[in-house]
Amino acid sequence: MKIILKKNTLIVLFSATCVLGGCKSSSEASMQKTSSSVNEATNTHDTTNANTTASSKASSSQSNDGAHNNFNQHQFKQSTIKKLNKHYHQFYQSNQVLHREATEFCSQVQTPKDSTLLKAAWFNSNKIWQYLQAITFGPIAENSRRYDIAYYPITKSTLETKIHELVEIDEKPLTVQYIAEQPASRQGITALEYLLFRDDAVRFFSEDAIGQRYCDYVQAISQRLIDLSYPVDLEWQQGGLYYTTVMSELSTNAFNEAIFGAINERLSIISNDKITKVQAGNTSEIESAYAQISLSNIKENIAFIRDIYETPFEQSAATPSQGILAWLSSEGHQDVALEMHQRLSALEAVLDTLGQSLIQTLEDSHADENITALLNALHNVHEYHARSVAQSLNIFIGFSGADGD
Repeated sequence: MKIILKKNTLIVLFSATCVLGGCKSSSEASMQKTSSSVNEATNTHDTTNANTTASSKASSSQSNDGAHNNFNQHQFKQSTIKKLNKHYHQFYQSNQVLHREATEFCSQVQTPKDSTLLKAAWFNSNKIWQYLQAITFGPIAENSRRYDIAYYPITKSTLETKIHELVEIDEKPLTVQYIAEQPASRQGITALEYLLFRDDAVRFFSEDAIGQRYCDYVQAISQRLIDLSYPVDLEWQQGGLYYTTVMSELSTNAFNEAIFGAINERLSIISNDKITKVQAGNTSEIESAYAQISLSNIKENIAFIRDIYETPFEQSAATPSQGILAWLSSEGHQDVALEMHQRLSALEAVLDTLGQSLIQTLEDSHADENITALLNALHNVHEYHARSVAQSLNIFIGFSGADGD
C-alpha cells in the first residue's frame, strides 16, 4: 500500500504498491570474517535444545498473559514511529557535529592536518544512516533526499573521477548552494568518505590552493547533510506534518505494511547486493570501500530490524516489548514469535563472529563457508518475515521479494 501525502490538505490515499510517500530501492554491497564457529551460529534456530525452547515459550506465555495482551497494530505503529523519531533526530544532530568538526579541521594551520575527530564524526553519521537506510518512504523520499545523503552504488573509479573534476578542474566556488546543484554522487556521506579515507587523503588538504578547495568541499558537504536531514527531522517529530498524518488511525495499516515492506526489501538488498554480488567478484561497488566497514554497515541494517522486532521474552512487565514479536504474542502467535526470535538471534550470532570489512573476509581461508553461513542465516530471517510473520498478522508485502528469496 502507498500513502500519498498532500502537504496542505493532509489527504491520505491508499494504493496497491510500495508505501507511504514513495519507495525506491537502492543497491549496495558489503560482508564478513572468521570460520567454523560461523556454521554453528547459522544453525542456532535448528539446534536450540529443548530446555531453552521450553524456557523461552514459558517466558513468551507469561508475557502474553500480562503487558502484551492489549498490544495491537495501532500501538505497534506508535512505538515504531517513536523509534524513527529518535533516530532521525540523532541523525540531524550527528550532522551538526560533523559540520563543526569539518570547520575545526579546516581551520588547522599545521601540516598535515589531524582528521581524527572529523573521521569519528563521519563514522557516527554513517552508523545512524545505516540504521535508517531501510526507510525509503516519507520525507526522506522527497526530492531524492536519501540519494543525496548517501549515493549508492557507484564504482570507485567513477567517484574519483567525478570528485577530481569538481575540485581540481571546475573553477567555481565550492559553496553549499553549488554542491546542492551537483549530482547525488558528489554530495553526502559517500563523497565525504572518499575525501577522508582514501590512502592519500592527507595530501588533499596539504597543498595550498587545491587543499583549500578540498576543505571548502568538505565543509559544504557537511552543511548540505544538515540541510537535508533537518526538514526530515522536523516532519517526523511530534507536531510535524508527516508525524500528524501517520499518527492518524486511517494510516495504521499502510504504515505497518510500509515497515514490513522496508524490512523485506532491506534483507533482499543485503543478501543480493551487499553480499552476493561482491562475493561473485563485483568488488568495485562495495559499500564504504574506503572506510572498510561494509560488514559494520550490514550489522547496523540488522540492528534496525531487530529494534523493530524487539525481544518480548527478555522484557519485564514494567518495560514491555512493543515490537513485532510482542504484537505476534498478543495475537496468539507465540510460536511464530519464538521462531522469529531464534532466527534473528542466529543471524546476529553469525554477524558477531565476523569483522568490519567484507574484503578482508573474502581473503580469509574460510571465506566461502563464512559467507554461506551468513547468507543462510539471512535467508532464514527473510523467508520467515515475508511468509509466516506477515501472514500471521495479515500484512500484505508489496515488494517483489515477498517470496523471501
